[in-house]
Amino acid sequence: CGLNPHAGENGAFGVSLASLSFGDIPVTTVGQPEGTGGNFSPNFFHIGLGYSHLYANKISVGVLVRGVSESLADVSAFGFALDA
Repeated sequence: CGLNPHAGENGAFGVSLASLSFGDIPVTTVGQPEGTGGNFSPNFFHIGLGYSHLYANKISVGVLVRGVSESLADVSAFGFALDA
């Protein structure tokens, strides 16, 4: 596609992607351990953009910025993470 992941002689860019869907999970309660007839489907989606650099062919450093989205039956969340 014409994408060059190298940045200079000692640097590199990267992309990280993870998407998980757990399918339909039956809803159960203490009063109805056989199930309520309803289902829920948790989903997780993570995407990251990173850069690394090699100094003097001995020391490698890098940083990854990640967006995280997760959802369950009645709640969802989105946040950012920084890995260094």
